[in-house]
Amino acid sequence: MGNPESASARSRAAESAFWEGTLDVSRRCLELDRGFAGTLGRRSSAGGDPLDPELWENYVAARRSLVDHATRSLSLMARDGESQARNRDVKDRLETTLGEVMLLEERLAGFLAQNLAVLKETIDDLSRNQAVFTSYARSCAARPAAEALEATA
Repeated sequence: MGNPESASARSRAAESAFWEGTLDVSRRCLELDRGFAGTLGRRSSAGGDPLDPELWENYVAARRSLVDHATRSLSLMARDGESQARNRDVKDRLETTLGEVMLLEERLAGFLAQNLAVLKETIDDLSRNQAVFTSYARSCAARPAAEALEATA
């Protein structure tokens, strides 16, 4: 039979590694958020399109597995109060990291909402004006060419 103390020590080491791994994943998420926010800022100030769908799709795809892993890990951690107490230092650092992730994501969501609202207004304006454009196009096409008018006069 194995030594119960060494099994307990291995279990705590694995638990600590799990917490540290979750912290690492959360930090990588934060780095992606910071980088993306910086990219959007540079793009906006340079006159580029900050709503480029490919840019946003790449950002979401890059974060997907990190967020999934962090979500599963945090769900497991939330269930074990004793583990939280044993890993208090890592838990505090994790809360700080996730707090910054949340603030950055709120800023990104606000930026996206604001810019999508402008885009929606533009689309709505174009839709309203489409009837005018269509009517004008019909009236231009229905007129005979100037040459035809001269020939009949």
